[in-house]
Amino acid sequence: VYKNPAALRKIVSTFGKSILDESGRLDRRKLGKIVFGDPQALLMLNRIVHPLLLKIIKADLKKHNVASSKKIIVIDAALIFEWGIADWCDVILVVTANRNIKIQRMTKNGLTKKEALDRIASQIPERDKVSLADYVIRNNGGKAVLRRNTLEFVKVLMDQQNAKRI
Repeated sequence: VYKNPAALRKIVSTFGKSILDESGRLDRRKLGKIVFGDPQALLMLNRIVHPLLLKIIKADLKKHNVASSKKIIVIDAALIFEWGIADWCDVILVVTANRNIKIQRMTKNGLTKKEALDRIASQIPERDKVSLADYVIRNNGGKAVLRRNTLEFVKVLMDQQNAKRI
């Protein structure tokens, strides 16, 4: 979405050229510093980006549903509930981790602790997402544990899909 020329123009006109890097591309970290610390700025960004994202997701779902109803289609998005598209999904998996682990991971990826906390605060509370989810994976371990838990989840989905065909 951020590579979409029309969306990028709107984002730059809303937040200024300071959010661009030296080559004129969007610097998402600079934009994040602005929007995750200011709920009004986040709302303005969401009004630009979300309609386009939802249009892309809807088109992809339509394309894949026509192609094959046997496929598992994954929407990898933290804002399923905030966007109001939970009803587009047959199953919702929420991947969660302890707050301190999430903060540690985000700071390891270059965010400050404040930036990490602002991003966490910009979403609906995790307990609400967990209560709305069909499945939850607690991702407090490393990548190998997450991979194993994800494969187990996919096996459960496949077993359910195969049981429906009987």
